[in-house]
Order: sequence, then C-alpha cells, then structure tokens
Amino acid sequence: MVTVGVTEDRQELVPRAVGDFIAGTMGGWAQVVVGHPFDTIKVRMQTQPNPPIYSGGMDCLRATLKGEGAAGLYKGVTSPLAGIGFCNAVVFAANGFFLRLLQSNSSQPLTLGQKAMAGGLAGGVMSFLNCPVELLKVKLQTQHALAGVAGFKPYTGVFNCGVRTFQERGITGLYRGLGITILRDIPSFYAYFGLYEGMKSVFVYRR
Repeated sequence: MVTVGVTEDRQELVPRAVGDFIAGTMGGWAQVVVGHPFDTIKVRMQTQPNPPIYSGGMDCLRATLKGEGAAGLYKGVTSPLAGIGFCNAVVFAANGFFLRLLQSNSSQPLTLGQKAMAGGLAGGVMSFLNCPVELLKVKLQTQHALAGVAGFKPYTGVFNCGVRTFQERGITGLYRGLGITILRDIPSFYAYFGLYEGMKSVFVYRR
C-alpha cells in the first residue's frame, strides 16, 4: 500500500510583519501590566529625598496603596503602553536592517558576535524612543512627592506631561538622560540578541 502525503498550502491571514507587530504589542502590554507596579515602587524608592520617606519596598507599597489606592501603582502606565508596540517594532526592524547590512559585505553566515553587534546597534536606535517614554513615565510616577511644593501643578496624564515638558524645556527636555540611556541600551540589547541567537543555535543543533 502506497501512502501519499498531501501538503496543504496555508494562506496567511495577515502579513508576517503585521503579525509580528501585533504579537510584539500584545506581549509588551502584558509585560507592562504585570511589571509596572514593581517599576513604580522601584522608581519611588530611587527618587525619595533624604531623609528617606520609605523604610523599604513593602513600606513604599503600603504607603502607595493607602494614599492613592491600587491606581497609584499604575501612575505613568499610559506612556509605556502606548509606546511598547512601536518600540518593539522599531528595535526588531532595526536589528533586521543591521543584520542585512553586516551580511552584505560577506557571503559567509554571520557569526554570533556579529548578530549580537546588530542587536546592540538596534538598541542604540531604540534609545531615541525609550528616552522620552521613560521620562514621562517617571515624571508621572514621582509627582506625588511634589504635591506640597508651592506652585506645582500636577500632571493630568501622559499627554499633559509631554506638552508641558516640551513647553518648558523644548525637545531637549524630552531627551534628558539620552546619553546614559544609549549607554544602557546598547550593551543590554547586545546581550539580549546575542543570547537569543545563541540559544536558537543550541536548540537547532540538538534537534
């Protein structure tokens, strides 16, 4: 008896790039929703004055819940939620661009180091999106500490925070800390994509 294998062509419902963008956005949103409360506590601990307001992370959590409710843990969440999909799309698009750029000069497969380098360069591009997103997030997370300062008008949301920052300091105000953000993101994404490509190679080899 002869068995005939039948292959069925599957038509993509959406283009691959669109699917990757949607998947990246949904994954990014899940990451923000789960991680943002921890990030709020971290930022408040890092930016508290001296003498400190909080004795530790749990004390900061209790004070935030008591004074602002659960919503206090999600101050500034709109900025990363709005930007995470676009940021993910940009970093993977930039990584693909640098991979093709490095490959164009050689007929040999890229080494793991070259793939990691492409990731690091993509991280440098990512910094120009990360910097304003994180700046607005931190401003909204920490404005509670300025509530008693004379003349301070609280931000009503991420858009209001962005507009006021731009009005007060111009475009450079949105990019304060860009240099250190670049110094952070290049090695971070070098390690991220290096490990990602390395683990892919290991698993493919073991199949």
